[in-house]
Amino acid sequence: MLNDELIGPIFTMPKSLDPDYTAMDNLIRNLPSQAQTMYENIVERIRKFEENMPNDMQAGGKLVSGPGTIFLINKVGYMDPDIILFSGLLPDSGATVELVQHISQLNLLLTALPRRDDTSKPRREIGFQPPKLPDQP
Repeated sequence: MLNDELIGPIFTMPKSLDPDYTAMDNLIRNLPSQAQTMYENIVERIRKFEENMPNDMQAGGKLVSGPGTIFLINKVGYMDPDIILFSGLLPDSGATVELVQHISQLNLLLTALPRRDDTSKPRREIGFQPPKLPDQP
């Protein structure tokens, strides 16, 4: 066993060259995660896709890889640092589905599908929705 007192440090960085790890750590912590950035891009693409769509249609998705299941997209979310979440319905059966996908494997084909909810109401919005206050409709 070696005695640390006898060996001492091999190299000590001069204080003038010592990086400010606290500042770098704070900067990194304040950057959006890859999942958050991808989530924001997906939500924006879905909103643009639905802009000129008739009210009785909504965005659906098909995964390009794998069996290519098509589903109505009702919600999009993410889990840091690298997971994207989709929840929705299968168009034929109405079965609830949730997809948990790593950002490196995501290839999503947007498609217009008939809505399964009340088409007399406005189409739901994808993305963050602030909670409604008691006096709001």
